[in-house]
Amino acid sequence: MAEPTYPVSGQPYAEHGGRINIYAALTIPVLLSALVLIFSYKSSELIVCGGMLFFFAISIFLLTGNVFSRSVYIFFLIQFTVSFRLPLSLYITMISLLFFPLALRRGAFSNELTAPPCVKPLLLLLSGGAVSLIYLSITNYGELKYFFMYDIFFLLGLAVAYEMFIAFRLKLLTPDKLIRYIGLSGIVIVCAVVGKYAANGISPTTIFSERLGFSVGVNPNITTAYLDLALPCAFFTAFFEKRNFLKKIFFYLISLVMVFAIILAATRGSLPGIAILVAYVIWRKRSKLLILGVLVCTVIIVSTLGARLTERLLSPNVADILSNMGRVEMLRSAHKILKENHYFFGIGMNNFSQMKFAYGFPQWFDTRKVMSSHNFFVEIWLGWGLLGLLGWLTLNTAVVISIFRKHKDNLVANAVAFAVVAFSAHGLLDSMCANFSIMFTYFSLLGAAFFIMTSTSLKPDNE
Repeated sequence: MAEPTYPVSGQPYAEHGGRINIYAALTIPVLLSALVLIFSYKSSELIVCGGMLFFFAISIFLLTGNVFSRSVYIFFLIQFTVSFRLPLSLYITMISLLFFPLALRRGAFSNELTAPPCVKPLLLLLSGGAVSLIYLSITNYGELKYFFMYDIFFLLGLAVAYEMFIAFRLKLLTPDKLIRYIGLSGIVIVCAVVGKYAANGISPTTIFSERLGFSVGVNPNITTAYLDLALPCAFFTAFFEKRNFLKKIFFYLISLVMVFAIILAATRGSLPGIAILVAYVIWRKRSKLLILGVLVCTVIIVSTLGARLTERLLSPNVADILSNMGRVEMLRSAHKILKENHYFFGIGMNNFSQMKFAYGFPQWFDTRKVMSSHNFFVEIWLGWGLLGLLGWLTLNTAVVISIFRKHKDNLVANAVAFAVVAFSAHGLLDSMCANFSIMFTYFSLLGAAFFIMTSTSLKPDNE
């Protein structure tokens, strides 16, 4: 019998500490189960037991290969789904930062790379946060009345991007597998939302008469914001697959299900991402038959599953009109805050949700005091000022242009570029900077982009 090999390097399994991996495979589920117990004080006993059983079940899976990479991939598969009960990505991020300096010692920046990518946009972004903090300290005479929890979350997200970049450089993870699992996570989310209807005894037909998730307390905007990231990952996994026909069909079907879910959620912010993706495919294939097929499918979908979305666009009801009015009022309040801070300084990430009432926003519209400005770019501007906004725009623009120009026929490059574009387009109507679970995946994709940007020997995934 051939000796088991290590999945990344192909070297004998024993040379990488096979015995240690076995111990780790048994220990990790125990630790994760303990984590569920510690942070599940708001959860039911059934959820805790279910979490334990799940973590122990994957221990068997971990024994078949590398513990680190397999557990990370599974984590990406489920982290957003479980975030409604347990902010798992936040806890894992804080724990992983303890090992961040060790990764640097292993030579992540050796050979042809001597510095991390996108340093200048990153410094511009961070300088916006630093300048805003200093400004707030001076103008409030050292007694800050703002919260800085979400500034810390944003910094943690940036750390995730570079952690993932280092993991790819050290060959602990592979970008194409990360893309695949993020794509798979989209169907997990859709199934979880649909499952909540069954768990609450709500008829499945309700899904077609309301915005997906509304009756079960799942915000359609949040769901579709994550699907904006997952859809390109699933689609391009299928688009560039040339050897396994079943895998290609499987990921195309997953992509189609996510498109249906976005349409059923009737979220306007996700439409540009889908439209850009379809336009790109038409441009790549240059097929009249494909154009005809897209037009026919669009008409069928709009007249059936997309009836609610069409109604919101063309004939909004009272709830939609109130929603639109709320967005206008938010932007008015945001403008007053920006003007008071000279359009240059920020007030800290997500502090707008608390401060907007002092600038004319009606309290009855947001009794829980949780609504953001509903615009990601305005939220960055409000949070870290003009420098922060310029840094964020420069960072994302540089990423998309660089990876698409250098590796336009690569799976990871296409998936990341279209995920960034779709998420940014959605950001014109919604802000998700306070949702760490979504931003965790976004920054992880940026980490994959950093790896692509600094790689010169990637082989294109030719059609």
